[in-house]
Amino acid sequence: MEKELIEASEKAREDGKAYPREREAMAELTRRMDEPSALALIGPRGCGKTILLKQLHARAKSSFYISLDAQPVSGGLFALAKELAEQGVRYLLADEIHAQPNFEGDLKKIYDFGGLKVIFTSSSALALHESAYDLSRRVRLLPIRPFSMREWAEFAKNEKLPAISWEHWLDEKTAREYYGKTLHMEAEFERFVGGAAYPFSLREPDAMPLLKQIRQTILHNDLPKHAHLMPEEIAEAENLLKFIGRAAVEDINYSSIAQNAGISKYKAQKYVDLLERAFVLQRVWPAGTNVMREPKILMALSFRLLYRQMEDCIGGLREDFFISEMTRLGRETHYLKSLRGEKTPDYEVEGTVIEIGGVSKSLRQFKGFSAGRKLILTHPGRLDFERRPLFMTSMIA
Repeated sequence: MEKELIEASEKAREDGKAYPREREAMAELTRRMDEPSALALIGPRGCGKTILLKQLHARAKSSFYISLDAQPVSGGLFALAKELAEQGVRYLLADEIHAQPNFEGDLKKIYDFGGLKVIFTSSSALALHESAYDLSRRVRLLPIRPFSMREWAEFAKNEKLPAISWEHWLDEKTAREYYGKTLHMEAEFERFVGGAAYPFSLREPDAMPLLKQIRQTILHNDLPKHAHLMPEEIAEAENLLKFIGRAAVEDINYSSIAQNAGISKYKAQKYVDLLERAFVLQRVWPAGTNVMREPKILMALSFRLLYRQMEDCIGGLREDFFISEMTRLGRETHYLKSLRGEKTPDYEVEGTVIEIGGVSKSLRQFKGFSAGRKLILTHPGRLDFERRPLFMTSMIA
């Protein structure tokens, strides 16, 4: 084995020791270390996947770390894994695996060969989704998401706040008690949605330049390489993002995207799908029966600010934030249509109707869905039987 690879692995172990504070995802990562399948840490760029992998390397007794975007393995991952297994290594920790040619085939052979576990990161979800190999049995995904506000407070402010459960959040009495303890976090909402949700903001307070760089990398590197888009298609996808970023949320659908980006509806659907996989867009599907299955299209948190100032898009940002939090919590969420079929700022989350922004103070009637319990999420926040501060969704665990 090359001396440089061994030295780089040991340096990564020391790097991991330099980060004593661990993200909440580390507990799940540790729990799943010994599953037979490979484990992929997958999520947006800037979410701390590399640091997590190095921290795992620092605590694991028999692991080897390699950064593949810095130094792809000339002989292939399978040959390296076989050599490491013969030396008694149990875990191969591969950072940015999509940079390694034919990584899919190597993962398949490593799994079939046995002998060691591969845990890897990829900032390009497209590389996995577009794989020509059937990795479904051989790879399990562990999403690594941006901070919640509660986790951000621990890292940015050295403040460890208790979580609130979903059930206690729904209950007015316990929610009110919790609000009193965390009221000061409400003042951090604009900062949080302005880019602080991404761990890279801990060292780069102005997140927008890095977020712009991430967007450009996705458009001009990931999409051509992993989705095989041509230059003219990249330009179309870029125009699509501009329209979504600048338009009101309720005005966005595949037809309006196609018209404004100058592309077919088929291409609009294709690009939205790719950009969702790349963690730039979020889609929410409608609730109820007998409704058209066209999604509401939102942006990943903070990306909207690459196109508009916060005061001009705060409504869309609130919805981006809410859906990001429901995704983090694994809560099944659908948007609701009015009786006339229009998209609304209302969502159904496992039986509870939630309105973002507080535009309406009464229960609406929705197409194909009978509203029962309803909450209105506001910012700035109010708390009574039917209102909750929006930021509190980021304190739920």
